[in-house]
Order: sequence, then structure tokens, then C-alpha cells
Amino acid sequence: MNAPQRIGKMSRPELVAAAAGAREGRLRHRTLEGTESYDVFTDSSLSGWAVAVAAPVEMIERSARRATQVAALGLVAAMLCAGILAAFFARAHVNAIARAVRAAIDLGNGIPPQPQRSRVTEVSELHTALHLAGERLVQAQQYRRDAESERQALIEGKKKARRMAEGENKAKDQFLAMLGHELRNPLAPISTAAQLLRMPRLDQARARYAGDVIGRQVEHMNRLLGDMLDVSRVTRGQVSLHLERLDLKSALERAFEQSAALIESRQHSLALALPAQPVWMQGDKTRLVQVFANLINNAAKYSAPRGHLHVGLERDAAHVVVTARDDGEGVAPDLLPRIFDLFSQGERAPDRAQGVLGLGLALVRSLVQLHGGSVAVRGNDPEPGTTFAVHLPLNDDGGEAAGAEREPAPANAGPLRVMIVDDNIDAAISLAHLLEQGGGHHVSTHYDAKGALEWAGSEQPDVFILDIGLPDISGYELARRLRAMPMFAGATLIALTGYGQAADRANARAAGFAHHLAKPAEPDRILGLLGRVGGDGPDALRPGNRTSTTSLK
Repeated sequence: MNAPQRIGKMSRPELVAAAAGAREGRLRHRTLEGTESYDVFTDSSLSGWAVAVAAPVEMIERSARRATQVAALGLVAAMLCAGILAAFFARAHVNAIARAVRAAIDLGNGIPPQPQRSRVTEVSELHTALHLAGERLVQAQQYRRDAESERQALIEGKKKARRMAEGENKAKDQFLAMLGHELRNPLAPISTAAQLLRMPRLDQARARYAGDVIGRQVEHMNRLLGDMLDVSRVTRGQVSLHLERLDLKSALERAFEQSAALIESRQHSLALALPAQPVWMQGDKTRLVQVFANLINNAAKYSAPRGHLHVGLERDAAHVVVTARDDGEGVAPDLLPRIFDLFSQGERAPDRAQGVLGLGLALVRSLVQLHGGSVAVRGNDPEPGTTFAVHLPLNDDGGEAAGAEREPAPANAGPLRVMIVDDNIDAAISLAHLLEQGGGHHVSTHYDAKGALEWAGSEQPDVFILDIGLPDISGYELARRLRAMPMFAGATLIALTGYGQAADRANARAAGFAHHLAKPAEPDRILGLLGRVGGDGPDALRPGNRTSTTSLK
């Protein structure tokens, strides 16, 4: 600017000072005209002059300001866009994190979160982790529910088992109490009859009556023990049926005979409804008689005196139904579902004349089921009383009918030499008296195996009646030792013992016994066995060859 006017004149002092102090540089200052400018100077190596070029600040900074403004506007626009994008992404992040927070809260409350997707990898992975945790939570909850259900089932099972055990324990206590009552009942008249027989100058009629009382009560106790043993065998599956073709009417008639005394003693009336023709089937007559006698006795026991009993027999093409109906007190509704269970019995009044052990009906059901049948009970509503119905299959094969029971062979006129070995002295001596008085036999008694072996050679018995539970050696071993002696190779050995199971009979046969009788054996049966032995014996069994003695050793 104004170059002609400035030629040859001094520059601004600050420019001169700057050029003097450096070979080149730049500075901002006011020109001589007073204009703010940027000066750039350098020394020329050729002329030694300092050359300076000035440009107004306004000119230079205008472009810079424009560039700055453009940059600022761009920056503002970029920041605005960045803010918008940041807000968008922040909102997305916030929403994703909020969903993750809700999922975590749901998970904490036991609610499995649903799978969520997010553009943010980390948040997406967080959702995936929460979803997996939810699935595991569901599994854990299911496991816990299953475990809780199993625990509840176990608790209920234990409670049920405890209730059953308590019920069975109560039934056992009632059974033992009734067993004591049932055992004491026959013992009282037996004791009285025994005292009566000891009285001096007792007339024959009273003595016979006392003997009849003892016989009846012993028979009652024998039936009681028989029921207990039968139930034990049935519950252990140790009962086998002896099937034969039989007329079911004859089994019912035999049951009537066995129950007649009880029915008469309670003054009941009995109505029978039986078909005119035989009813043939395959069955065990002894066990069926036991079934029907139990039902008839049950009806008689639970009916008040002068009650009315009805027994009927109906059949169709494939089945037969035997019913026993009474007009007694009936069965309590809570007892009906378990009346056939072992030891089940109704409430007992103190004045009830006939006790029950809760064995008979359990035995009835088991024996009927062994025959392929069933038994049911119902009330006679609206009338009083109960009806039992036995359903049996008519599985008749048309074979030979079972004959009448064989009568024991008549006793031989000649007596036998009999040795009784029993550590129960009363049992041995009373049996000896019975065999001497009832059969005319010559009997010796011993109370251990040692004494029997010592005297056997001199006494030369034809028949040995041995107890099994002897104090020194068993009756089985005694039988084997006797069989080993040549003189007794043909002797008859009879086991008379309280061991009456099938295994006991097998052991007796293996030891050499010809017969096995369970105590208490009927005297007629023992005399019948001896009669058959005597009838088949050799000449040595003739009466003239013996001397009647009863030795008590």
C-alpha cells in the first residue's frame, strides 16, 4: 500500500528489530499506515537485504474466520447429529438395560425371563445369560416340586404305615386279650370238672358229665389252636388243597353237624334252602366244611338267642353260591371293608357269650380264594343282620366221586406192647391209662430218650409213641436209633407231638415214623391206629404172649 510514498523510508521499528534478530520470521504489527498486518521476513543471502511481505490481518483472518465458522457449523451439526444418535442409542441401551433389570427382578421372584435381543452385544449376552438362568431356575423349581411331592408322598406313606402299624398293634392287643379270654373260658370248666372228679363217692352220672365237659372244652381249645395254625399256614402259603370230586351239599351237611351244638345252645332256628340234586365240584372237602362251619358259627355267635339263621345253595352253569344269613346285630359300616382282614373284629361287649379272635373270616377268605372263588359280605338293610356269600367255580371234571370217609379199622382183640416216650409226665401217664383201658394194650412210659433206649431191648414194644421235643435228644434221632436196631426194624413208630407243620411231617417220615399225630390227638384215632397195627401183626401179637403192666420210669 502507498508503495511509491514509502520507498527509501524506514520500516516500523518492531519489524527492523525482528529482522535484525533473526534471519527469517513473522510477526503481527501495525504498518506505517496503521493497518494491522501479518509480516513475513527473510534475509537475502545475495544482497544482504531483509525482505518483508505484509498482508492485512483482516484479509488473512477473514478466510480463517470463514473456515472456522464453517468448521464450527460442521462441528455443531456433527455434535447435533452425534447428540441425536447418542440419544437414540442411549435410549436403546437404557431400554435394553431396563429390560435386563426387569428380567433380573423377575428371575429373583422366581419367574423365568423371556429371551430378548439387543443390538448391544454385551446387553444381548446379559439377556441370554438371564434366560439360561431362568431355564435353570425352572428346572430347579421342578426338581424342588418333585422332591417336595416325593417328600410329601414319603411323609404320607409313613403316616399311613404308622396308622396301619398302630391299627395292627391295637388289633394284636385285642387279639391277645381275646386269646387270653378264650383260653381261660375252657380252662374254668376243665378245672371245675377235674375238682369234681377228685371228690370221693362221686356217682357215675356226675363223673360222666365231668368227663363230657372236659372233652367238649378240650375240643374247643383244639379248634382254637387249629384255626391259629391254619391262618399261619395260609398266610405263609403253606396250605395245599386235596382236590377231589365232591357233592357240595354233603360238605354243607357236615358243616351243619359241626355247628349244631352251638346253634342248639343259643336256641336258634335254622332254615336250609338246598337243591334236591347233588352239586358236584372239585374241591377239598375238609377245607370247605371248615369254611361253611366258620360262617354258620359266625352267624350263630353274632345273633341274639332265639335268632333266625338261613343257609342257601344256588347254582348256575358255571358257579355256585352259598349264602349264610342271620338277623343279628349286623356289621358296623367301618368294619365292612376290613372284616376279612386278620384279627379284625367288632366292638366286644363284656357280656358277649361267644368270643371271637378275628381269625375265622380271614381263614374263610383265604381258603375260598385257594379254591378259585370269592367271598363277600353285605348288610340286610333295612332288616337287621348280615349275609355272607361264597362264590365257587363249578369245575367238575365228571371223575369218580369221593367216597365216604373211611371208618377206622376195628381194634384187634389182641393187645399190643406199646412204649410211650414223652417228657410231659401227665400226658404220658394219662395216654397210657387210656390205651390200657380203651384198648387193653400193655403200655410202658418213659420220659427221656436215654431211658427208652435202655428198656426197649427188654420190653420189646410193638409200637413206639414218641414225642419229638425230648430233653436229651430229639424224637427224630430216637426214631433213627430204634430203626437201626434189627429187633425193631418192623416196629410201628408213631410221632405224637405239638409240631404239626408239613415240614414236621416230612421230617417224621424221613426219621422212620409210620404216622404223625399233632397234639392233642383224638383218643379214637390213636386207638384206631393201634387196632390196624394189631390186625396186621404177626403171631407174636396174640394176647396170650403178653403181660399187662404199666411201668412208670
